[in-house]
Amino acid sequence: MALPVVIVVGAAAVTGVMAVLTWLGIRKPTTEDKDKAKGKNVKQPDAEKPIPNDVILAVAHLRMHHATADEIVAAAEKADLAGHATLAPALRNEAAVLSAAEQFSEETALELTKDAVRFISPLSEANEEEWTKYVKLSRTHRGNAVSDNFRLGAYQLSARDLADAGFMTTAKKVEEEGHAVWVGEWAEEHSLEDFLKSPSEQYDALVALTKLHAGIIAEKHQDVIGTTIENEKVTLSGLLAVARKAGRGGLASWLKSAKERSSFRDTTERFKKLNGIF
Repeated sequence: MALPVVIVVGAAAVTGVMAVLTWLGIRKPTTEDKDKAKGKNVKQPDAEKPIPNDVILAVAHLRMHHATADEIVAAAEKADLAGHATLAPALRNEAAVLSAAEQFSEETALELTKDAVRFISPLSEANEEEWTKYVKLSRTHRGNAVSDNFRLGAYQLSARDLADAGFMTTAKKVEEEGHAVWVGEWAEEHSLEDFLKSPSEQYDALVALTKLHAGIIAEKHQDVIGTTIENEKVTLSGLLAVARKAGRGGLASWLKSAKERSSFRDTTERFKKLNGIF
């Protein structure tokens, strides 16, 4: 399956987010809505009021697009004003579950001893606990997430990353909706659908990519480890975080240029978050 399909999914997700907010905003507030906003007693809308199919699809896209809990709550508030008594509680429940999951993820990433899940380290430089912490902090999204710039899965890997890891055969940068994105062709026995629903496949891709980057760092940037960048003593985990965010060429540029580190703050923040683990 060609990665351009990812573009369809990504665009649909964005469309879905906009659809649910736009659709809920189409209906003008009625007198009943205004009374409700003022705290007056009004007749509750029919709980069995059918929800249009486009709204159901939009809610599904909200989930696919990894909407934040706050964004889902905002959609629930609009659903309330639109009189959808079934949709609003469902959205609030989704937001509550997402908030709890995010909190749990943060706690387990910081307190590894309370979490039975461990990952065997593929690197001689990292022990099991260090590698497990690195993996958990690298998980930034849900497994089925497709970002605006078409990074995929829990670790937000691009087509370039997946080609380097052997999960795609080719990767190239194209212009899509006004910004550059990586697209590619899936290797045999791999597909977008399978990748997004397989935690083990996503983890295997992360491991393959990490081993590749670790080899490049050992060959070209070993002398940087132990020096100070951005007021941090550089370690391998920090350089791996930069390589995964910016790519191999991006790592070299980031190391050489303070301006580059300032311009690409997301990359620098990833470095600071994962640096020092090993």
